Amino acid sequence: MAIPWGILGTLIKVLAPSIPDIVSTMKNKAERQKSDLTSADDARVQELERSLNKQLLLIEQLTVQVEKLERAYRVVAFIAVFALTLGLAALSIIVFR
Repeated sequence: MAIPWGILGTLIKVLAPSIPDIVSTMKNKAERQKSDLTSADDARVQELERSLNKQLLLIEQLTVQVEKLERAYRVVAFIAVFALTLGLAALSIIVFR
């Protein structure tokens, strides 16, 4: 297979001066893509932080509500046991009299 050295030499002479421009363009493009990814990642991280802050606030509010419900449960349970005791006392007075 014959290689057309003349055409290859001409092609190298034409392209050789523009190779550093091509390399610098590709480096710049890679750097821009990295910076774009970094800014996109930063925005995503900020969005996740906002979401986490909202979730933490909701968890704190739910914790306060659960504590209030536990206290109300204790009060109701005490009242129910007290009422049951009074009812058994009244029943025993009626039965054993």
